Amino acid sequence: MSKVGNFDLLLEASRNGFEALFNEHNEEFYYCTLILSEGATPFISAFSKEALNEVVNKNDGNYSVEELKWSYADSPYCGYGFEKYFNEIDKVFCERMNDVSEGDYDTEIEYWLSLMEKVMKTLDKENVFGDRKKRRNMIINAEIMPPDDSNAQRAERLNTKSAYQKWYKENFDKINGTVSNDFCEKLSKMSRVEIALAIDKMTSAELEVAREYIKKLNKEHPL
Repeated sequence: MSKVGNFDLLLEASRNGFEALFNEHNEEFYYCTLILSEGATPFISAFSKEALNEVVNKNDGNYSVEELKWSYADSPYCGYGFEKYFNEIDKVFCERMNDVSEGDYDTEIEYWLSLMEKVMKTLDKENVFGDRKKRRNMIINAEIMPPDDSNAQRAERLNTKSAYQKWYKENFDKINGTVSNDFCEKLSKMSRVEIALAIDKMTSAELEVAREYIKKLNKEHPL
């Protein structure tokens, strides 16, 4: 018997996870994604309108719908089905990451992001996320966290133009419209300490972007 490839393992795990989620929760999902967070095994997350309202209400008004709408980490379905469906791909991923050299780390991350995008595209073709009508208003993605501009590139390739443009406007327009792309890219690679040390050299627009970035980072990756 031939050895199952990494793509097939991730595809099966993701398919099982999303199908279980949709079968067990009859809700209006608008965001479904695969996440690669700080070198950890990819996992699924999703948000529905019902779950978003529930999360906002539980926060007693501390966070608005707009602040939580696209937060994979705040969803009650973050990592859904991981322990049940992702055991095999978790073993493969951990073994590969343990063996990778520092110089090859970025290449390995790109390899997994490429697999993740291919998985989401395949699941979409299988109509796992619904028919064309349902998909028209849904965003699917394969994302790295902390986020960088490549998340937007994959989102553009995986979604309808109208859904992508709405998602981009809500996630990136504020940043890209006020400061240079070079600053945003540099910011995404900085630690919290490095950002704090560089604040006195930022323009007012850059400072606002940095504050929003740290706020988002603190919610998704608490210290």
